[in-house]
Amino acid sequence: MPTLKIKGINLYYEDQGTGEPILFIHGLGSSGQDWELQAAAFSPHYRIITCDLRGHGRSDKPAGPY
Repeated sequence: MPTLKIKGINLYYEDQGTGEPILFIHGLGSSGQDWELQAAAFSPHYRIITCDLRGHGRSDKPAGPY
């Protein structure tokens, strides 16, 4: 499971394809899985990066204010 540790919080991401990068960021109460169909369509031509923001999907859900 690919994660980046930022300020002690593990953030999940997926990286696929090659070429110019496109970063897909989900909305409130969602996850990077929202972009599954778009990632499949764009990845043959672009590098696609999707992520789960803090407290969402497979990223850490720490206590405290966000």
